[in-house]
Amino acid sequence: MADETYTYKLTLGYGTPFTGGDGKDTFDLKDYCYSDQEWDELTDQQRSDLLDEWATENFWNQGFGAWGEVTE
Repeated sequence: MADETYTYKLTLGYGTPFTGGDGKDTFDLKDYCYSDQEWDELTDQQRSDLLDEWATENFWNQGFGAWGEVTE
């Protein structure tokens, strides 16, 4: 098996109905204990569930919609 790489970025954000009330943070996906290869092996549903979980945990106090995405 090839060495694992850690190049993917995780962006978590939230939106509010207030002016200037949107925000986002970007992290290395490895901060969430996933290599690029491990992420690629997940099903779409597993990825979606993790993104929802991480977005909610990251912005739990915002009370509005939170989202997440992983990019290469």
